[in-house]
Amino acid sequence: MCRNIWMLTVVALIVAGCGNQEELENRNRELAAQLASKDMMIEEVTTTVNEIHNALETAWAMEKNVVSQTTMTAEGVPITPAELKERILDRISDMRATLTENRKKMTDLERRLRRNNTQYAGLQKMVDDLKTNLEAREKSIAELSMRVEDLEHDIVQKAQLIEAHETTIASNKNVMATYESTINDQTKQLNTAYYIAGNRNELEEKGIIRDEGGILWGLAGTTTVLSSDFDDQQFQSFDKTAGRTIQINGEIEEIVPKRDESSYVQERTENGNSVLIIVRPEKFWREKLLVVVTEE
Repeated sequence: MCRNIWMLTVVALIVAGCGNQEELENRNRELAAQLASKDMMIEEVTTTVNEIHNALETAWAMEKNVVSQTTMTAEGVPITPAELKERILDRISDMRATLTENRKKMTDLERRLRRNNTQYAGLQKMVDDLKTNLEAREKSIAELSMRVEDLEHDIVQKAQLIEAHETTIASNKNVMATYESTINDQTKQLNTAYYIAGNRNELEEKGIIRDEGGILWGLAGTTTVLSSDFDDQQFQSFDKTAGRTIQINGEIEEIVPKRDESSYVQERTENGNSVLIIVRPEKFWREKLLVVVTEE
């Protein structure tokens, strides 16, 4: 009898042990599922938070770009003020759309955290900080929108100032160009001399030279001078700063008006012509007109 009771007791203990083992395994499976769900929750929330953060950083960069456009002048911008305003408003609209989309993601995150029985203090703080950042961006965009309303007027004023400034610059450039042109012309005139060569009869017939003074009705002691009414278009121009020699057909008889003999040299060429070499231009060209009389 006692033996039977002992056997029953052993069997009961074995059955009870099997029941505890099964319950323990079920509990382990529940804990594993909870841990997996928790890890998935953390991963999803973290991923979404990173997406929203990156989107806000992009919106911030776009906002700074828009602010720089609203403060810049119209100089160098190949668009009208109205077109610039429209372009900026389009970008603001894009930023608003981005913020609206991320506002929805933020609301969904908060809802999921509230529904979950487990408290995620770290995740909640991340979401709260991100929500504050999102609200700041939304407020900033609203202020920027109001600022752009007066953008067109500001740009028109700046464009008018720039146009007036450019007109003044253009006018000054024209004045300077005229001044430089005048200076260049005057410099060229100062550096240009004129000469003509020919025998005496030719030059007298052209009205370039004439005889003056003398005795015995001009048969002796006359001086060759320039006529008072000669045509200067018959003379050739000569750059005093660049040229030092003048080629003369024939032999030189006389130079009119007379020059300081130390200022030039005459040389004959093999073909019977002459070369007038100017050795001291500052003395030679005290007279701008030169007539070279050649022998007949």
